[in-house]
Amino acid sequence: MQEKRKIVAAFIVLSFGLLATLAPIKTPRYQSSAIFQASASNFERLEITFDSINGSPVESQNVSFKGRIKTPLAPIRDGYTFIGWKTESGVSWNFVNNQVTESMTLYASWTIVNYPITYNLDEGTNSPDNPTQYNITSKIILMEPTKNGYIFIGWEQEGNIPQGSTGPRIFTAIWKANEK
Repeated sequence: MQEKRKIVAAFIVLSFGLLATLAPIKTPRYQSSAIFQASASNFERLEITFDSINGSPVESQNVSFKGRIKTPLAPIRDGYTFIGWKTESGVSWNFVNNQVTESMTLYASWTIVNYPITYNLDEGTNSPDNPTQYNITSKIILMEPTKNGYIFIGWEQEGNIPQGSTGPRIFTAIWKANEK
């Protein structure tokens, strides 16, 4: 009997010791749905698309609520220089500071490139109507230059610039001496 009492006593001591080390479990009396919804929005993924407006394609991104968009590679467009991304309302997007709160499309912003036109006139005089620069939207037909004692035969290259052209241009005048 003495042995039985020792076993029961050891069991009681161990049981109370184990219970004393367990932290009490607290359950909230109520849970706010607003807190739950705010937590859920942190996991929401928002789609960000990029409209390069006739430039090279840019891959869309999925961003978390109040996250930041990774700056994409700049698109490329013939005859234009990319200057940044804007929202639908025309506001520039700041990839460092702006946070995403909804799915949206960002639009490329471009400036047109003006290309120089050089004329080799061999001491002739260019027409004042001939431009010194052009851009991808220009359509130019050159006017004839003049030179004392000479007749203008034409341009070494075709004397026009079709719309959609890019890059610097050089035009060289071809002359023939006047016959007297």
